[in-house]
Amino acid sequence: MFRPLCNLPLPRLLSSKLRELGFMYCDDVCIDRNGKPILDPIAEKVLRQWSDEPCTYWKELLATPATKNAFSHLQDECDLGRIETFCRSLDEYMDGGVPLQRITEFSGAPGSGKTQMCLQLCVDVQIPRAFCGLEGQAVFVDTCSGFTVSRLSEIAEACVNHCSMLARDGLNQNMLQAMKHFSKISILENVFHVLCLTHVDLMASIIYLKKFLSKHKQVRLIVIDSITFPLQTIDNSLQRVSLLYDLMENLRTIASEFDVAVVVTNNLTTKVETGKESSLIPALGESFGHSVNYRFLLGRMSDSNFVCVSGKNLNKSSVTVPFQITRSGIREVQNN
Repeated sequence: MFRPLCNLPLPRLLSSKLRELGFMYCDDVCIDRNGKPILDPIAEKVLRQWSDEPCTYWKELLATPATKNAFSHLQDECDLGRIETFCRSLDEYMDGGVPLQRITEFSGAPGSGKTQMCLQLCVDVQIPRAFCGLEGQAVFVDTCSGFTVSRLSEIAEACVNHCSMLARDGLNQNMLQAMKHFSKISILENVFHVLCLTHVDLMASIIYLKKFLSKHKQVRLIVIDSITFPLQTIDNSLQRVSLLYDLMENLRTIASEFDVAVVVTNNLTTKVETGKESSLIPALGESFGHSVNYRFLLGRMSDSNFVCVSGKNLNKSSVTVPFQITRSGIREVQNN
């Protein structure tokens, strides 16, 4: 019995490419000869664009999905690594910080602290394991030229000073040993910056990330700041929705396959309804909101005071959490 390609969990671009070349069924792509699967040379060339091992990739696509019970899922959820924000109230509200293997969205108006939050996470993901950190690396995909090395350097220096103080005060040998390799320079060296000015650059970078992460296994955070900006140049709404779907599909795969946290920032847009007052909501539509695991709305109250409100968090009710952005980075609001 011929199995249509549309029944496989193929990326939309790959599925479209195979159909254009005349491949409609699984048997068209791979022929079984004496118990040995042999890929069609043309199909193999296409599959190689998605994986260095096309035969293994094809077998995984054909494999029956694994079954897990709800208790196993609960254990996996509890064991997820998390990236702290350096604000205790925010971390408690996020159940310990931004989780790995999930997509977290920060939405807000310009100046609401989205990029500052991303820079802080790029530093915090590198905190040594001796301090209960992940000791990882970060990839910062910059689409609006918001990445500022001088600002990242300030946050890194503050983080190193804080950890050094903890190590000295606690006289912890593991911490003191870890600080020999944890410095402002080491933090800057472990943040990989990618500049994407168009939606074509963004899509190409996301596809290339799989190969990059295979070689850089210490990466635990991917930031896209912002996912909205390059999509605004696409006039065709169907093309924009299709590209966004492909982006999120790839990001979900990357998050789970490589055990990384994916953080995207989003802008606000005006929602106008007949007979009702207009309101500000995250851009890109409701379908995009369903494709992220967590959504947090950021807002600015004064020069240094900000708030975070949950727009999507299944574990907590929606409350307003205040925080500060100081020269040292994201911090708890100090009560006078």
